Amino acid sequence: MSELYRPDVGQVYRRYRPNVASFYPIWFSNYGEVARSNHIQFSDVSTLPHELENHTLNEATSIASYHPFKMAVLMGPLCSGKSLVKDHLKRKGIPTVSDYITRNPRLNEINGDEYKFVSNSELIALYQTGSLVYINDHIHSDMEAPYKSGFPKEPFMDLVEGDLPFFITKTFGGWSKLEDFLQKQGGSSELLENSSINVFLLPPTPHVLALRAIQRTLNNFAVPLFSELDSDVELRLMVEFDRSIANPNILTQSLNLRRIVYLINDDPDRVTSKILALLGK
Repeated sequence: MSELYRPDVGQVYRRYRPNVASFYPIWFSNYGEVARSNHIQFSDVSTLPHELENHTLNEATSIASYHPFKMAVLMGPLCSGKSLVKDHLKRKGIPTVSDYITRNPRLNEINGDEYKFVSNSELIALYQTGSLVYINDHIHSDMEAPYKSGFPKEPFMDLVEGDLPFFITKTFGGWSKLEDFLQKQGGSSELLENSSINVFLLPPTPHVLALRAIQRTLNNFAVPLFSELDSDVELRLMVEFDRSIANPNILTQSLNLRRIVYLINDDPDRVTSKILALLGK
């Protein structure tokens, strides 16, 4: 299934295409490091994303065939398509937990769906009353005010102690804090040891990340047409673009995860079906 982009996304992409090409060697270098750490033999770097998926998915599928995972933790670079996969999983009836967040809603974001939007003081009050597992600080760039997010404790523990498989979406920092929390919960540590799988979404190619970053920025700023961009929005576009394309090191950070499957997010339907199989659905 091909992705649908705004007509002006291609116009923006053509302007910055040389920047995208310059990052290909860095991305493939990082793919190579991850492949070697997973003992994957390869001769052509262009096949590495598929090699990573095949190797890790076969191993995870083998485990799930006799012991389905209960929790899938979605991770991946900015603009790797996590929101699309989340929407597909929710439509399939797989429960999740919505984070609290203090930034303003972006275009098409609905309060209570992917996030619950609160003020900074409301978030702090939730944390002080023990309603949150942790609070995270988010500082993306000078173009966007810093904001905080918080992960709700009770809805998460209801899923942990329930019978149904579920998924959550986490950054590396958020997952590290959640791991620490679970390890202190006694019986909940079994979830970490035997019943959770980290699902790292790989972009098909860096240029797909670029296209997604462009569309995301144009939509977030509600720009009708690229020709109407003012200088502030164009600067924001470049910041978002660089955050997506110029950070391939997130791949090597994934090496610190205890159990992981890499999935190429070329089609949310395909990726969703793979995750559902891992969850025994």
